[in-house]
Amino acid sequence: MKAQILKCLALVSFVTLAVSGCAKNDKFIYHEKLKENGWVSNQINVKSIRRASGVDLIWVVDNSGSMGWAQYNIIQNAEKFMEEFIKQKLDWRLGLISTDTTDEPFLGLKPGNIFDSNTPDPIEVFKSAVGDLGIYGDGTEKPYQTLINSLDSYPNFLRPSNPLVMIFVTDAEEQSRVSTQELYDRIRVKIGPSTGLYSYMILGADDLNCSDGEGFDYANGKYEELVKIATLGRAYSLCTNNFGQLLGNIGLEIAEQVSRSKIFLQDRPRLDSISISYQGEILPGGTEAEGAYWYYDYGQNAIIFYNLSFTTDVTAFVELNYKIDDGFND
Repeated sequence: MKAQILKCLALVSFVTLAVSGCAKNDKFIYHEKLKENGWVSNQINVKSIRRASGVDLIWVVDNSGSMGWAQYNIIQNAEKFMEEFIKQKLDWRLGLISTDTTDEPFLGLKPGNIFDSNTPDPIEVFKSAVGDLGIYGDGTEKPYQTLINSLDSYPNFLRPSNPLVMIFVTDAEEQSRVSTQELYDRIRVKIGPSTGLYSYMILGADDLNCSDGEGFDYANGKYEELVKIATLGRAYSLCTNNFGQLLGNIGLEIAEQVSRSKIFLQDRPRLDSISISYQGEILPGGTEAEGAYWYYDYGQNAIIFYNLSFTTDVTAFVELNYKIDDGFND
């Protein structure tokens, strides 16, 4: 069992240069649990861990003069980003905005311009919208402010209880007066305290091996702050040699996060102590290829289920037990 669980860590990140955030106690509604002698015991209703019904996504793409090549890369690889959504028939909704606060949304937020899983030929629609961004936007990039403006102006874009995915693509540091915490708090008011909030950064930052940008570092900046406090956060280089693979991996991870049920843990577990059972039978953890039902995601501090095929009864319970990792071996 220990060997199986340790293998799960390999599933946490499959793209280099990824930076994972860790769940904080105030971001989720945790299940009631009993603690005794360092052990945690839960009985968790199957219905409460089922997958989300859909996902809302917002792309925030820099449209200043230096971003033409990056926009071209998005257009050329849009199909790779969206193919998993289409394959899994996810109920998705997507918006596209720029980093210029004077711009109107380019896709998906305005009433009558909803872009979602019911849109005919969605890949071509998305490509066309990215092409409309142009490169004449404000050279003082303010992605946080444009995101707040858009969500405030078009509040019906976000759907209740759906995870929100934010994808930022820029070669400049965040320059609005909005702090990361303010952005996070205002979004939380809109989507709720326990809804998934995912942040993907594709940046032309010097310390992400992208010297083609405007000379800034990801580390210790506002983008890193958002990655750290999101339910799931990743940061990647805008200068990657395989942009298509990058977008494909992001799309795949989003689809898997939305389509898979999960249990967020409040305490960090000892990996070799995690045990999940149903009606007295142990549900093995590990890789899906090995026939396991679940794996542990360190970045989210969560149990992720590949499927819930062990039951069709949503009123049933699974039992979760683990020892809290206190840093000591015993």
